[in-house]
Amino acid sequence: NQARPKDGATLLYVAAEKVHVDVVIALLEHKADPNQETTDDGQTPLYAASYEGHVEVATALLEHNANPNQAMTDDGTTPLCIAARNGKAECLKLLLEKNANPNLAMTDNGSTPLYLAAQEGRAKCLKLLLEHKANPNQARTDNGSTPVSISTGQGRAKCLKLLLEHKANPNQARTD
Repeated sequence: NQARPKDGATLLYVAAEKVHVDVVIALLEHKADPNQETTDDGQTPLYAASYEGHVEVATALLEHNANPNQAMTDDGTTPLCIAARNGKAECLKLLLEKNANPNLAMTDNGSTPLYLAAQEGRAKCLKLLLEHKANPNQARTDNGSTPVSISTGQGRAKCLKLLLEHKANPNQARTD
């Protein structure tokens, strides 16, 4: 579980980031900690796998008790947030099946995975999150923006329709 001096990345983090599935499994089988964060910003190996949507790596980590709700320390981005933002639907589905909280918001601005999917126009991810009980009316804490308001502002009609079909409030105003 030793880390690189420069950024604090563990061997498991590096293997996950580089998608070396067999190396990830070998390290996990020899007690590498899947929840150990890098020291520079708090990313975990599961965050690295979710960033690029590496389902095999994420599966191995989750099978060895990686916490799907563990957030980065600098802004509170969870693996689910980054998978939703980056449109990694297969990985997002896996995380949701392993009890990732679809309403867990980032600590720096209150963005939820649903908000991030709406912002980026990731309709497939949006649909998965809504099917797993993501709250379509949960607003950001910094400006009160909602998934509906960001979909409207970005012209993302497909996302907006999905949100409205799942009881998003079309009359909820921003607070800023």
